Amino acid sequence: FVKDALTGTNDIVDVHIMGLSNQTVLHPNALKARAPLSSWLDMSGKRQFVQRCRQATGESSAEAAELAADSPGIVALVEELTFVNLYAPYKAVLHALDAVYNLDGSKNQERTALETSNESVLGICAAYPDLFVPCASVHPYRQDACEGLRHLAKTERVRMIRWLPNVQVIDAEHPNCIPFFETMKELDMTLHVHIGDEHLVSTLLPNGGAENNNLGDPRRLRFALEMGVRVVMATCGASGKCEEHHLPNVNLFVAMMEERQFIGRLFGDLSGLSSHENAKVLKTLARFSRLHPRIFYASAHPQVSSFQVVALTAVHWYHGHISWHQRALLNN
Repeated sequence: FVKDALTGTNDIVDVHIMGLSNQTVLHPNALKARAPLSSWLDMSGKRQFVQRCRQATGESSAEAAELAADSPGIVALVEELTFVNLYAPYKAVLHALDAVYNLDGSKNQERTALETSNESVLGICAAYPDLFVPCASVHPYRQDACEGLRHLAKTERVRMIRWLPNVQVIDAEHPNCIPFFETMKELDMTLHVHIGDEHLVSTLLPNGGAENNNLGDPRRLRFALEMGVRVVMATCGASGKCEEHHLPNVNLFVAMMEERQFIGRLFGDLSGLSSHENAKVLKTLARFSRLHPRIFYASAHPQVSSFQVVALTAVHWYHGHISWHQRALLNN
């Protein structure tokens, strides 16, 4: 099945794999927090997600990077990608995730659901340079945010920065972001940012974190785009809607993609769209074929490793995304 699917395929670039390792720091109440029934983190999926991480124990940056590369979840991922590479060249962008920071620049550990350091992701990418490219994460409210961007770009040659605003509590329209965007533009870096509601990492917090979903409104990134920052909107706004106009976030994403001023600067990715809950979103995006060259493949691993938990394959068959035979192969 894999061989048939990849035959004749050019190089594959997966722009979104979560860099979960044994150096990822989880909120202490991660296993106690209740996920909504619609979330793949409920049932076995949540435990699988948490088991890929453990509370970091204060190793130095160098030690953390080495330990992360050897963690079981990363080793298993390397084996999977090495297998795929037998049939088609495959390279993945591995994502870090910074902690939550307050407006005064201080770290807010209590509100941090999950933290994957840049050092651990850079260590994994250095250990497996043929498979991974790093996507660092820098919170714009940090006092050393711009300095951190320059170090990553000039010393580590990082070209992409990851934000998860709903979880990191980032308001892309806040004045604190102005120098951050100016520095990103100067360094020609790309911002990979989740848009729409978030139902995965936020469930690791005791309250579920849903009160911050307004930060996933794609229109908040208009400020960055108008300043000249290149933006990849993860999930294409698959989840949630604008309460003000009662429009799905995916419609807002499509409208922004069609603005002439953002051509060559605004892109999307398919993170999370394998979920059966997003089958209708795929149909919406399919109608806008002129936008497809600007929408990148993204697995959002480890979601893909729990495919049957997050994707009822019968729903995708019903909507015509896969054949009945392909459904059976995926289920196996």
